[in-house]
Amino acid sequence: MRRLKLDKVIADAGGFKLPDDSEMSDHLCLLLDECAGLISNVTFTPKSDGQAARLWLGPMEITYDPKYSYGKTYTVDVAFRTSCILHELMHLSVNKKYHRPAGGGDAELVNFNFSTDDQVAGQSDIARQNLERLLNVANGDSKLAKTPLLDHFRVRIEYGSGYPMCEYDTVLLDLLSYARLQGVDAQNSRACVYVTMLSEESEKRRIEGCGDIRPVDVPRS
Repeated sequence: MRRLKLDKVIADAGGFKLPDDSEMSDHLCLLLDECAGLISNVTFTPKSDGQAARLWLGPMEITYDPKYSYGKTYTVDVAFRTSCILHELMHLSVNKKYHRPAGGGDAELVNFNFSTDDQVAGQSDIARQNLERLLNVANGDSKLAKTPLLDHFRVRIEYGSGYPMCEYDTVLLDLLSYARLQGVDAQNSRACVYVTMLSEESEKRRIEGCGDIRPVDVPRS
């Protein structure tokens, strides 16, 4: 199965083509369906601004730089452009699916269900703890240690940990998609098993529009 509109957006953004569904996990396929279902709601515009991709909620637009380079030897730019497009589409899904009080600003991108600011703070702490556990798993993952992926994981986890209220669901998806494009997934990586577990937990809350984030135990070796 191909998601032709998503394929075109990724190609226009200078990204690497996603594998066929038969070569990806069921969970990643569900996330791609979620992202693909949003494409008709947003305009995609090339922009040479040195940013891989960025969502603008006001005009419902995602801008992207098809020549973007992360500038690090451990990150493959063409694959990262793909994961960044998916990252921004997940921001849009977060905006549409999570339950939150009416308002604007950063609240529109919070990846939790909440009614009060205190609930956001508490859930952010749990998200950060989950990401800290993920970092520990990644550091001990023999598959990642043999590739530049380990450094990429470390940097992306640090990015999510810095602002988990808005960069949790998004980073989990960009890690899963980027790793798969590098031939690594839950079949051969304990870190990817745990990313999948974290992402499944967040997907449930997002789709149902209720429930708080919970700590997710690390999988057994």
